[in-house]
Amino acid sequence: MAGCAPSSANASHESEALFAWPSPKRTVQVLADPARGAAGPYAIVERFFADTRGHGVGSPVDINGRQADVYVGVYGQGAVEWTLSDDSEGYIRTRGFDRAELVALARALRPRRVQLPVAGFDLSSPAPGRLAIVRETAGTVQGDALSSTCTRADGSTLTVSVLRGDPVYQYGAALDALPLPIVGQRDDAVVVVAGPNAAATAALSSIRNATRQQWAQLLGAHTRHP
Repeated sequence: MAGCAPSSANASHESEALFAWPSPKRTVQVLADPARGAAGPYAIVERFFADTRGHGVGSPVDINGRQADVYVGVYGQGAVEWTLSDDSEGYIRTRGFDRAELVALARALRPRRVQLPVAGFDLSSPAPGRLAIVRETAGTVQGDALSSTCTRADGSTLTVSVLRGDPVYQYGAALDALPLPIVGQRDDAVVVVAGPNAAATAALSSIRNATRQQWAQLLGAHTRHP
């Protein structure tokens, strides 16, 4: 990126327990506007059937006859948490939703039968915000991340991560950080830029691929300075 001196890089294959909430039995669904993908507001919706300890977030609201906690943070992150009638736990994490939109989304979810392969939720029709279920799983959330860091003239750093693999991993990993990074989509990859907001937003449009030689040098810098 122009005006940002590369300093290090990292390549990894990752298995994610999203939002520091591991569970041996849970489902994960990605809800987004298919036309915008990760570049627009989206939600990760989980349903836990084990380790339903909860996060205790936000203020109470009624979700289809069940009490839920709703939270919207200063970075645009949101969360809803509630216990369903079968004692499973619903948990939503979002970016780009206000409180009213969060509540509307939660109320639009319909629990599936637990016997289904992915016993998460269906969306009522019409769904709020043009949302659709773009991917779902009851299995391991995993994918590949290529990350590089550069230093700007003012001393601040930008870290660019290119996330590939299962879209549940891509969307989930891009949401599992605070402050929320700037996120875009390029072909089959989700691109995440973490750093000062204005610089990260500008950087998203100027990112270019490193040459093989540049990438090898950056990985070497990471090895020398873990």
